[in-house]
Amino acid sequence: MKILMTTMGLDLGGAETHIAELSKALSKAGHDVTICSNGGVFVKSVEECGVKHVNAPLNVRGVWAIIRSAFILYRWVKNNRPDIIHAHARIPAFLSNIVAFLTRTPFVTTTHFNFTTDGIIGKLTTWGKRSIAVSDDLKSYLVENYGISEDKITVTVNGINTADFSANVSTLPIDEEFDLSPDTPVILTVSRMDKNACLAAYELLDAAQDIHTLSPDAKIFVVGNGNALDELKAKANALNNKAGCDYVIVTGGRTDIPRLCARANLFVGVSRAALEAMSCEVPVIFAGNQGFIGLFDESTLDDCYKTNFTFRGIGTTTAKGILEEYKKYLALSDSQKKSIGKAERNIILKDYSVSRMAEDALKVYYQVYKPKSYDYLLCGYYGYKNMGDEALLGAIANNLETKRPGCCIAVLTRSAKEASLPERYHAFDRFNIFSVMRVISKSKVLIFGGGNLIQDVTSTKSLLYYLSLLYWANHCGVYTMLYANGIGPLVRRKNYPVTAKILNSVDVITLRESRSAALLKTMNVTEPYIEITADEVFTLPESKLEISDKFPKNYFVISVRSWDTLDEHYAEKLSTFAEYVKRTYSYTPVVLSFNDTEDEQVCKKLAEMLDTYCFTNMDTDQARAILANAKFTVGMRLHSLVFSTLEGVPAIGISYDSKIISFLEYIGVDMLVPCDNINLESLINYTDVVLGSYDEFSRSVKARSARMKREAVKNAEIAAELLDK
Repeated sequence: MKILMTTMGLDLGGAETHIAELSKALSKAGHDVTICSNGGVFVKSVEECGVKHVNAPLNVRGVWAIIRSAFILYRWVKNNRPDIIHAHARIPAFLSNIVAFLTRTPFVTTTHFNFTTDGIIGKLTTWGKRSIAVSDDLKSYLVENYGISEDKITVTVNGINTADFSANVSTLPIDEEFDLSPDTPVILTVSRMDKNACLAAYELLDAAQDIHTLSPDAKIFVVGNGNALDELKAKANALNNKAGCDYVIVTGGRTDIPRLCARANLFVGVSRAALEAMSCEVPVIFAGNQGFIGLFDESTLDDCYKTNFTFRGIGTTTAKGILEEYKKYLALSDSQKKSIGKAERNIILKDYSVSRMAEDALKVYYQVYKPKSYDYLLCGYYGYKNMGDEALLGAIANNLETKRPGCCIAVLTRSAKEASLPERYHAFDRFNIFSVMRVISKSKVLIFGGGNLIQDVTSTKSLLYYLSLLYWANHCGVYTMLYANGIGPLVRRKNYPVTAKILNSVDVITLRESRSAALLKTMNVTEPYIEITADEVFTLPESKLEISDKFPKNYFVISVRSWDTLDEHYAEKLSTFAEYVKRTYSYTPVVLSFNDTEDEQVCKKLAEMLDTYCFTNMDTDQARAILANAKFTVGMRLHSLVFSTLEGVPAIGISYDSKIISFLEYIGVDMLVPCDNINLESLINYTDVVLGSYDEFSRSVKARSARMKREAVKNAEIAAELLDK
């Protein structure tokens, strides 16, 4: 996306840092970001990260400055046509709204403060099609004071760059500059040193004499620029002269805040500056203009989150309050101080990362942004709560984005309204024919993403649906690709000619096993580029999820599905099989459903007979964790076998479709039984073979998984080359 940020300036400050970090994160993710502002110290750092900057006097309320800014903004937007204008203060928002209206550009805002609603500025303030608030209380403020609907406001965080703000940052330059010994305690406050923003600095200096008495070696650093700076310097000079030493250091604005935070032993402040200190594992006394809560304590986290660490309306910052909290800090042992720092760092990593902030912004952008075209349109059996197909969609989309960062992806799914897709993907209802025709015509590449879509075993209607999409895409001049597909079964010979004709118009076909290639050859499909790769699920990153302690220590997985020809005695036979495994090898069976819409009933019936766990409503990571820790799998759904192989776990197939046979054949496994007549003796024999030489089987499966991953990686590479055309 092409994104224009508008703000007053980029000098030191919490909101300014938020904008700079957000812009850098979006640029890193592949988006084209420009900031329009009056400039400041952050301009150099954002430009080094690929963010462009346009100068305009957006920090000035004078009539001529506003007119000049409006002209600069309008000319830039007219010439560059951004997809989104994102304003971060009231003057920029007022002007951005006018320019957005004139140029028909989507416009959103972020609220960083609770501005007054009085006067002409308050009445002219506008908040765009969607708004972002940096805390829950600011969301309430927008609802109560500006009448914005709650569903149009997204609450975000002040994302912290945890790589820059870390306890591991070198602090030697700070020690050398200020002649500090490594043992010198440092108390730090950082903020915009304006009288309406730096109460913590004033009160800290009022408490400084008592702090100096308690800790004669400690240094107090006051960092930041603003209209109160000269007054604070005078106050510091008076304290230093009285003590006969320079223990209060007022530095003014600096750009090496990460080093200062890493060097500090204690931080006094709120909001983003406090979060940066927390990221450096520095204990914090929360004190600010709008509230005071004292030394960090995990019991107050609810207030921290609700107010985004500003503590609006909670307590009052005073010198006495800061001094009392400092005494509490001194009473802590070194291990307690370290424990506080670790807890603070974990909070930042979990809930206040830069990536989370960027994701929140993109979520809002995609609510108002309607692209003129889509790079990829993904079509598959999506939106039916089938774990395998949803895993395919996630893997394909992620791999395409990795190969071509910033690519625009649309998805055809069962219901666009109910689609549980990331906001950056654009969902379209697969059964709305006019919507489907329109989105295909606006796409560059149509991808059939995984699965056996070209088949007529479910119905000829299904086959004709998918063939018609390929036909329309070809008519519109859209490139087409069957992406790691299986082909067939095609049980009706009369469907061969039309299928072959349409498939010969496709640009690229990659296949997940060799039997599909043989079927294409039989049908005389020779025009496209065809390559045998592997199922895209093999490209999924390693799952970090751990299973619950409630799981049996030694278990194996059975996964069945509903099917017309499923052996009517399947539950009894599998129960007898499970009893054999439990008696002979001491392994407990567990049942896993891969599609709750279709499979839950048959899985629960089996689990009931086995008197064991039945896992339903699992996401991909949860299912993978269950399979990864199993001894082996007996699976009927294709992706129960694929996931098991991915995790290096031996699998025995129950075949209801040729794709099961094809997959197992492709990876060199011949252990399967037909679903219409589950052969108990064969299941037992296969299990004995696997468990009798388990280490050898496990090594073999892991080798196959590594080979499949190497093959599957080719799919996204080929799709990226197709997009480049």
